Amino acid sequence: MKHIQFQKLVLFIILTGLLLISGCAASAQRFGRMMPDDRVKQSFETFTVDPAYAYYYYGQKTFPQAVVGISKGYVLASEDWRPIDLTTGQLRDWIWLHAHRLPTDLKRYGSTILGPDGKPAGVWYSLESWHQWARIQFVDDTTMRIGGPIDGDQYNWFGLNAVIF
Repeated sequence: MKHIQFQKLVLFIILTGLLLISGCAASAQRFGRMMPDDRVKQSFETFTVDPAYAYYYYGQKTFPQAVVGISKGYVLASEDWRPIDLTTGQLRDWIWLHAHRLPTDLKRYGSTILGPDGKPAGVWYSLESWHQWARIQFVDDTTMRIGGPIDGDQYNWFGLNAVIF
């Protein structure tokens, strides 16, 4: 009798798991990712503004936490990232201000933003390793959303703040 109840419980757990997995697969969204790229890092650090990208910054205009360049075939739909007509001088000022404002040795991060198909969709640059945690969602073939970078133990994805415990 206990053996039959155990089998039913195991069957119930397996079926529930399969339903959850299939439900997640059915509602799966398309996400991109970032691939660390020293060429991107070098491009930003030589103050190169590529006309193939539309540029956005995250944070204060005078002291942004991160800068992205989105390929012109895409639209960045986000209230957190602000568009800017980036110039070489502005980029130089941002990087210089960051390098001289923070007292520690800085690692700089450059990444290529990849779409769900693995093709490049933009570039990312920051002085902290937020690029590891940025969530990149492709709403459709031409529209993407990028969550804000993590600040300490806090993160902001699509305008929702949460704390990692």
